[in-house]
Amino acid sequence: MTPASLLTTVRNQLYETDSSGFWTDSELRNYMWHGEIEIADHVKCMERTTSTTTVTATSSYTLTSDCDYLNRVLWNNYKLKRIDYSELQMLDQPGYGSTYITGKPTHYYVYGESIGLWPIPDSSKSLRYYYYAQPAEVTTDSTVFSIPSMFHPYIQDYVLWRAYAKDQDDGRAVFHKKIWEENMSKAYRKWVYRNNTDKYNVVKDEDNFPTSELGII
Repeated sequence: MTPASLLTTVRNQLYETDSSGFWTDSELRNYMWHGEIEIADHVKCMERTTSTTTVTATSSYTLTSDCDYLNRVLWNNYKLKRIDYSELQMLDQPGYGSTYITGKPTHYYVYGESIGLWPIPDSSKSLRYYYYAQPAEVTTDSTVFSIPSMFHPYIQDYVLWRAYAKDQDDGRAVFHKKIWEENMSKAYRKWVYRNNTDKYNVVKDEDNFPTSELGII
């Protein structure tokens, strides 16, 4: 589904085909984008990965602009453990006149729009991270929706809810909001099902994994 086809569907239900009328195309496309953001945030369906090369003696690197949540970070194909900024300060406390610890990174932290590595890399290697992304803004009819295609039909009820709310048509607004909320629940269930097919679901305890990498060290 494209913004153009969804726009046609929405306008047919609003009984307004004129883009210069009460609801402009730009406004409706903006609602589409907001609907995508809601689905992506609720379902965590926008899985992305990217990589860069670390610089020797440089610990901090800028995250991609569409990164919402980090899911996995690798340095030279080694999975790093996440820490927060206070834990970093506990690990790395140089005295006056001393230097920060350098070596092969084992941990990472997020501060603002940056990802930091500890210890500070002592060589140039690949830094790859897997993350949940935020949808790109829907600015034209040809913009490609960011979320998976299985969720595209759900967007229309978000758009109609917002459109009728603007028109102060409470009856139709409440109707489409209810469908939207039901669709959010369906979207989450569908994504869980998609990610759990072709395997048995079992409770996973990291301490009981049969390797020292994930189990107790």
